[in-house]
Amino acid sequence: MPRMKILNSVEREVFDFPPIFNSVERKRCFDFPTPLQDIATSLRTASNVTRRKVQNEQELIRRQPQDLQFLPCSPREQPCKKRRPISGE
Repeated sequence: MPRMKILNSVEREVFDFPPIFNSVERKRCFDFPTPLQDIATSLRTASNVTRRKVQNEQELIRRQPQDLQFLPCSPREQPCKKRRPISGE
């Protein structure tokens, strides 16, 4: 089945490369609005940062598999697991 050509070669080249902005266009398109910036800054307190880190750690722990199955050691590994004598025994 032949492939459809939706874009011509000029449109495809424009689509493939990112736009080049000057500083004014960059500020207009990508600046965070001031009221929203103020709200975001007010949420970045030490207690909120700590709380978020704890939440992230809890999420990581929760996602780990809880029922890990431990396989028995092979005969080659058995000597490694013998108890080492403590000095004085």
